[in-house]
Amino acid sequence: MPKFIIYPKGDDTEHTVVFERYALKDIPRPNDDADQFAADGYLHFANIAAIIPKRRDPKIRDTFYVYLKNRKDPVEVLADKVEVKGEPPSLTFYYLLRPSTDRYEELKNVYVALSEVVAITPGDKT
Repeated sequence: MPKFIIYPKGDDTEHTVVFERYALKDIPRPNDDADQFAADGYLHFANIAAIIPKRRDPKIRDTFYVYLKNRKDPVEVLADKVEVKGEPPSLTFYYLLRPSTDRYEELKNVYVALSEVVAITPGDKT
């Protein structure tokens, strides 16, 4: 199962957790393989500043550094593009489907609370 790094609001700690995927629902918890809420997991999004996959995806070539409140170092997000969209506004990260096109696909497993963001800067191009 994939590993994710959870960055809590209000401090400079991080936690590595393992779960298949998560959902932003009324009662957000890690989901099991059958897309049903798992009985043994719970994510309290009111206390989470960011959730970032730990594994690096080889198809993503660029990096963004997300500076969060109360964190000394930035959180590194592997993505080719970032946008603020929706209502209420939220951050959406994307990867480039093919370098020869301008078609992007949304990264589903990245969550960053916009209210916790101080700055976002692009990383070095590779």
